[in-house]
Amino acid sequence: MLAPFGNDTLESDILNADTPLEALLDGLQSSADVPSRLRARLLTLTPRQFEHLVARFVERCRGLIQVHVTQGSGDRGVDVIADRPAKPFSRRVAIQAKLWKGVVGRPEIQAFRGAIQGEFSEGMFVTIGRFTSEATEEAERPGAIRIELVNGATLIEELIQNKVGLTSRTVELRVRVDRQGVDEEFFSSLDS
Repeated sequence: MLAPFGNDTLESDILNADTPLEALLDGLQSSADVPSRLRARLLTLTPRQFEHLVARFVERCRGLIQVHVTQGSGDRGVDVIADRPAKPFSRRVAIQAKLWKGVVGRPEIQAFRGAIQGEFSEGMFVTIGRFTSEATEEAERPGAIRIELVNGATLIEELIQNKVGLTSRTVELRVRVDRQGVDEEFFSSLDS
């Protein structure tokens, strides 16, 4: 089970801020740091945990159904299996999850395609890193089984958009401003 990833210090930072403006700025800064903090957290996962995260990603962000993580041994590079709803029949999708910080090249895409050819309707390759242009060309090769590529930036963006692996806190800032001014009615009443 993956633990939610949030900012435990945000509320205390806001409560300890000297002014409401400082509290607001602390909250905005914390939200801006989410992509880099989420990437750092993803890099601490084990490969098996990453496979489970990818399973949740395809279910909650991509709308795939009947999602399950494979056993691992003898899976031929298929880490997650799911169905893409389509009419009149759903399409079987093989997903490979690679927790690589670097680049994924053409050979990895070719090997994955070879492993799923004839058994699946399409493939998806998810990594925390990025894909070479040759890998992209291979994934889009006409006449071959379709392989969708999801790089780290896209993965993180969609996890954030769909609030997968994130916590959300609303901290209400109540601001009372006492505006002081000269009470002309008071001074006018002194003449009476």
